[in-house]
Amino acid sequence: MANSAGTRTFLALASVVVILLLGVTAPVVYDALTNPTTQVQHSLSFHPKFPSPVAMHYEATTVHYTMQGPEADEEFAKLLPLHGHTVHLLSESGVIETFTVTLFHQLKCLDIIRREYSELYPSNPDLTQHCLTYLQETILCRPYLGLEVTKNRFATGRKSREIVCRDWEVVYAEATRNWGVYSAIVNGTGHA
Repeated sequence: MANSAGTRTFLALASVVVILLLGVTAPVVYDALTNPTTQVQHSLSFHPKFPSPVAMHYEATTVHYTMQGPEADEEFAKLLPLHGHTVHLLSESGVIETFTVTLFHQLKCLDIIRREYSELYPSNPDLTQHCLTYLQETILCRPYLGLEVTKNRFATGRKSREIVCRDWEVVYAEATRNWGVYSAIVNGTGHA
C-alpha cells in the first residue's frame, strides 16, 4: 500500500509540475507560433510590424483608378511594389520559397477584374473567375466590420467617411526589404 500511496503522491506532484510548466510555457509557445515579432528572425523573412492604426479618408468618387486607359493602367500598376507581388522566405530546410502577399494578390485581382470589363484588354475568364473567388474568400476570412451609413439626411448614399486601418505602407516597406535581401542572395552579394 505504501507503494501505491507513493505512486499517487508522485503522480499528483508530477501533475502539478506539468500544469505549472504548461501554464508558463504554453503561452510563450503559442505566442511564438502566432506572433511573428517573437519568432527568431533572419534576414530573408517577411514580418511587417504594424504601429498604431491609422485613419484613412474614404471618398466614393475619385478621379483615380478609372476602368481603362493609360492613366488607369499606370495607377493600378503602382498598387504593387516595383518588384511585384511576391516575397521570398527561407524554409526550415534552408530552401528559398516564394509566396504572394495576400494584400498584393487582392490588388492584382482588382486590376484583372478591371481589365475584364474593358474591350481594350484580352479577356481571360478563368483568371477573372479565380480572382472573384479569391476576393470573396479573403473578404470573408478577414471581414472589415465597420458600420456604414446607408443614407444621409438628404436620402442619398454617403460618399465619404473616415475609417481606421492598418498602415499598409509597412507591408510595402517589408516586401521591399525582403526583395532587397533576396536579390542580394541571388546575385551572390548577400546571405539569408
